[in-house]
Amino acid sequence: MIGPGLLFAGAAIGVSHLVQSTRAGALYGLALIPVVLLANLMKYPALAAGPRFSLATGRSLIEAYRVQGWHAIGAFAIIQLGTAFAIHAAISAVTGSVLIAALALAGVELSLLWAVVLINVLATALLATGGFALLDACIKVLMTVLALATLVVTSVEVRALDLGTLTMPVELWLAPTTIAFAVALAGWMPAPLDIAAWNSLWCVEKHRKHGTPSSRHAMLDFNIGMAACVLLAVCFVVLGTARLNAEGIEPAASGGAFAAQIITLYTGALGNWSGPLVALGALAVMGSTLLTVADAIPRTAVATVSTLRGGHRTKPDRDAARTPGYWVLFAVMQAGGLGLLFVVGGLSEMVDLATTLSFIATPLLAWFNHRAMRSHDVPEEHRQGRLLTALSWLGIVFWFGFAGLFLWTRFGGTP
Repeated sequence: MIGPGLLFAGAAIGVSHLVQSTRAGALYGLALIPVVLLANLMKYPALAAGPRFSLATGRSLIEAYRVQGWHAIGAFAIIQLGTAFAIHAAISAVTGSVLIAALALAGVELSLLWAVVLINVLATALLATGGFALLDACIKVLMTVLALATLVVTSVEVRALDLGTLTMPVELWLAPTTIAFAVALAGWMPAPLDIAAWNSLWCVEKHRKHGTPSSRHAMLDFNIGMAACVLLAVCFVVLGTARLNAEGIEPAASGGAFAAQIITLYTGALGNWSGPLVALGALAVMGSTLLTVADAIPRTAVATVSTLRGGHRTKPDRDAARTPGYWVLFAVMQAGGLGLLFVVGGLSEMVDLATTLSFIATPLLAWFNHRAMRSHDVPEEHRQGRLLTALSWLGIVFWFGFAGLFLWTRFGGTP
């Protein structure tokens, strides 16, 4: 049963890949690939808790937070409230910028405001007409386009890479600007940790419609999505290195110009004929991210409010997207995200704000997810094994330490 894992990948493969991984390659060459791989590895147990907990209990992680106490569900609610607008604004900005670059190939000009409005109207229409079922079906198609093009172009560019960029001086590693960028990169690599709760909700909805799968199939679905996230993140670092860093090109500050640079990563290797196809693929991957996040944020808010009101619930009897509360919160998210986007302004500033906020929340969510998987609600056969449990503990220590290092360099001085 392939479904929630691709929704996970659809939400993850977007800003963290097209923007942050490409910028990592452009600014630092291949040197930040270890950060990409380490962030994925350290988040894996907490991310896997989403499908694991839902499979074992039939409930979402949000309900697990409530069982842990009001401090956990309250902290989760505050994290969601504090990051929802920034997440939606960042993804809307990137998707709108890709649309601007795509239309520019046809000689059509569009402002960022109208681009963002247009893509959000389309996302709203898709979710309103099809709900979860259409979302589930769309991602299976959209996720294929850019992935194939990226793999082809990376295979062409990897032969001309300067492997000397795999290393950089220690003093540059410890520079506050490098640490700040590494934080922004890791914050959404492969995605904000909120996505574990989102994924658990998608799993509950999928199980409601199609029945509970075997543990083997559920985790295979998740691992396929996770593997795609890791592979494509490395590919975008390689492309940023080969096409921008090697030629001394700085990542553009404006969204439309940066999206145009992303398209040139492909046309430089494949030829100008590939521009429209790549633009369509970039729109597909960002469209999938926008769709999944536009659904996930209000869906999570509905579940959080419901859990706060009545403790844990049984399996839902209908799709949350068919409830009035979902659409009220959806409208609030749209308005707040659009307002924040035009207060902050630039694409890189908006993305760095969203990813840094998510990074700061990561250690706390990792701890909550670890406790959820060790709770009495999870039967022994569904719990993480010793290796994954040890990795989960290591991840918690890693994220708390990394957050401490960031806060120290930001507010207390330099290491």
